[in-house]
Amino acid sequence: MGQFSQPLSGSISVLIADADRMSAHLIADGLTRGRHDIAVVAVSNNSAETIRELEKSQPDIALISAHLEDGRLRGYHVLQSVQLLSPKTTAIMLIPDCERELVVDAFRGGARGVFAGSNPLSCCRNAFGRCTKARSGPTPEIWPLSWSFLPSSSRSATSSQAAG
Repeated sequence: MGQFSQPLSGSISVLIADADRMSAHLIADGLTRGRHDIAVVAVSNNSAETIRELEKSQPDIALISAHLEDGRLRGYHVLQSVQLLSPKTTAIMLIPDCERELVVDAFRGGARGVFAGSNPLSCCRNAFGRCTKARSGPTPEIWPLSWSFLPSSSRSATSSQAAG
């Protein structure tokens, strides 16, 4: 677990859980780059560490990958713990594909949103404001992933890499 600063007053605190620690740190860097209203308070890659960090940091938002280092679909185990350990936290599941069963299970487990696709950073930055404002709202959301946060030159390079 890396060292992260305490969020400034009024900022959105975020915990990121992903099987690949490097991916989680890349998501953290991308979320906070040029933004002072988002503070990543913890990054973890397995369910036990994620549960400890949820309880300790009580983040506004928890981005939880369906697959963690300690097993496929272990993120769903963590998701079920969120409301008990950190009731103010809005959970968002990161799933690799928009498979109906994975989406339904995420919402049944308490997720307020689902990012479906291979790069969760793309929509997170834009969706966080909506997510925190509508945290208590009745309608969960599914956000498809896009590269809209990147400058157009990076977007074209990334698209060509994905195609090749």
